[in-house]
Amino acid sequence: MSEVCRAVTFARGAPSGEIGVRSIATADPAWERFVAEHPHGRIYHHPSWLEVLRAAYGYPCAALAAEDGDGRLTGVLPLVQKRGILTGRRYSSLPHTPICGPLATDVPTTRALLVAAAQPPGSGAPATLQLRTESPAIAELLPGMTCLPRAESYVVDLP
Repeated sequence: MSEVCRAVTFARGAPSGEIGVRSIATADPAWERFVAEHPHGRIYHHPSWLEVLRAAYGYPCAALAAEDGDGRLTGVLPLVQKRGILTGRRYSSLPHTPICGPLATDVPTTRALLVAAAQPPGSGAPATLQLRTESPAIAELLPGMTCLPRAESYVVDLP
């Protein structure tokens, strides 16, 4: 029997107004439905992709879900924990993935997910949060977050 990514205590309380943030297990069908119905949902936001990364690389994984006051899912943020010799402990969404980051219905929900992700559980060495997203404006939502350019790509048409 394989280990699955399961819900862990990660977010602490509701970080913004009526938006609650909690951990979510990859087995929760609400996550899969949310990604399928969201116009910007990608395979990388799907809970199965998080399971692939865990199985292939052994990363500890967790995911955050945002809910409105009625308990409806309004956002998800899949995360894995990595540790590097130079970078130390960090949470990433997601390594080996071109684009991921938070998937939300609105800006306040995105902000709530980022605030919760910036408060990881436990103690130890300081962690960083790395997001692979198309929106450099996301840096404005979390104090201290900066946007770094990714490696350049070069393309040539072949005959």
